[in-house]
Amino acid sequence: MGAWGHGSFENDDACDLVCDLTECTDLSMLEEALRAAINPDDYLEAPEAGRAVAAAEVVLALLGQPTDALAEEEELLAWVKARNQVPSATLLSLAQLAVQRVQADDCELRELKEESGSLDEWMAEVDRLRAGLRAAGGAAG
Repeated sequence: MGAWGHGSFENDDACDLVCDLTECTDLSMLEEALRAAINPDDYLEAPEAGRAVAAAEVVLALLGQPTDALAEEEELLAWVKARNQVPSATLLSLAQLAVQRVQADDCELRELKEESGSLDEWMAEVDRLRAGLRAAGGAAG
């Protein structure tokens, strides 16, 4: 995986998701990316984890709470603003589960961040995302 920072969109897999997503008109790709990351019995590979984090960022933005990381992605931010779609409670729940899953010890992306010395910064970013999703869940419920 090519990565150049600890942010949610600072890796090739997240960028691939963004590229693909901006060509879609619905939220099915987000659900697919999130579902690929939530099986607790499987080792979570870095590509799936990177895509899941990016997808969770988009879910939060669609709920009207874009993070600073997403706000820097101009094309994606425009795509979010152009959608008149609110994520379902199921999609929000999948985002919450996926973000929790990427922080687990058996996640390759987490391991790569640890090996590169950027685990603390990355975990702080993911913690902020997780808190935003949790707050959005409380507001939606």
